Amino acid sequence: MAILVRKLLDNGKYAPEYPSVEVVTEKKILDAELQDRKIKEKICSIEDNARKKSLLKLKGGKKDVVKLYHYVGSQLKPFIESLNLNRDDKKYIWGAINFHAKELKLDGKVRLDRDRGQGNTWKYCIRLAEYSEEDAFELDWTQWVELFDVTLAQNDPRIIEWIIFTKRKRYDKPKDGGLQDWFRILRKSITNHISKKTRIDTTYLKKKELHAELDAAFKAACPEFESRRKEVAEKAKAKKPKKRG
Repeated sequence: MAILVRKLLDNGKYAPEYPSVEVVTEKKILDAELQDRKIKEKICSIEDNARKKSLLKLKGGKKDVVKLYHYVGSQLKPFIESLNLNRDDKKYIWGAINFHAKELKLDGKVRLDRDRGQGNTWKYCIRLAEYSEEDAFELDWTQWVELFDVTLAQNDPRIIEWIIFTKRKRYDKPKDGGLQDWFRILRKSITNHISKKTRIDTTYLKKKELHAELDAAFKAACPEFESRRKEVAEKAKAKKPKKRG
């Protein structure tokens, strides 16, 4: 099915276009316009409900914005699936959604046109909604974007599941410091161990085998974790007020 998108002209006005790998007939144009009205209704409904839930005010934040994007994704995912778009035309739907968005509208220079849909925020919201709220809220939005951007995690979502599990079991904020540094150390070690040193295709590994490789990556990161812990301890010690004699 063709998708109605708007092209911004030099005069500031929008011109309708109907890109599709299929032959665009008059009937398909009418269907695209009907579909566009459904898209408008849906995105307006999502924004209204997000406002009522006090989620819209989280946009622009770092950690809590995950709550907003998880909600958006949970609403968009079944809606997009119901449109039955063919695979080649689906990349145009994000621009159509963004056109009708107001408070959730994305800047095209940031996360809308990137990779024509592979790396945009709308699609990442849908991917985030594949996880429970409990799992999704374990990481902040910056970390989720990093994971969704990495080919390794794209090919094997089990790696993300392991990272969430490991964060719950092994991350100790008072000792390890900020989650962003801890996460960066771990992700770098996983990439080095699996992608750069051994070039393992993890999709062929059984769960037990995959976890063994990931545990080895964690072990390799331990010296850097320990170094980070020492830094945190020294900073905490320096902040303590000196006792008066």
